Amino acid sequence: LDIRYRDEIAKVGQKTKKLETLNKIAMILDETGKGVQGEGEDFGLIAADLAELESALRELTTQTGHQEWDNEVRAAAQSLCAKLNSYATRLEREYESEVKNLENKVSEINSWLSNIRDLNETIRNSEIHGQDALELRDERNVLIDKLAEQIHIDVTYVYEDIGGGQQVSKLIIKLAGDNPDSSVTSDSAELINGIFGSQISI
Repeated sequence: LDIRYRDEIAKVGQKTKKLETLNKIAMILDETGKGVQGEGEDFGLIAADLAELESALRELTTQTGHQEWDNEVRAAAQSLCAKLNSYATRLEREYESEVKNLENKVSEINSWLSNIRDLNETIRNSEIHGQDALELRDERNVLIDKLAEQIHIDVTYVYEDIGGGQQVSKLIIKLAGDNPDSSVTSDSAELINGIFGSQISI
């Protein structure tokens, strides 16, 4: 059940983030019924400006050399370019904001990985001394679930021989290897291997 939950929650997290980002883009490039009306349809601002530029260019083909029609084309082109530049600036700001958010999220994920590694060490020491450390395991599971919401992971438990016929459980967390290109191996790298851990970066 844990494996199934973590697989599904990773998909939910990915789709939720995509939807959130697309909604932000849609708010910038809102092309629903804010432009001129033509042929029974509402056009967005860019679509309306494109239609106006096309119309001005068509008129210019029959009115070549007349300053009035040259001005019409220039005005239509300037209006379109102004909107495109405005949208581009806003999209760039949104992009920079998303990169900053991603950097912050990577820091948060690395903090969880460090905490999981530390908990592994404490749980291992408890097992060596014959204690179950159930509360620590619960705390670790909460962190693993948080991690699974952000990145697709593969979680396994194995037994580690510590000598004297004694074994302790060892947690291994890997990236789940979602890349369709089989030559890419970095997406199945180990994040946690018992008391050892790594960090991720952009």
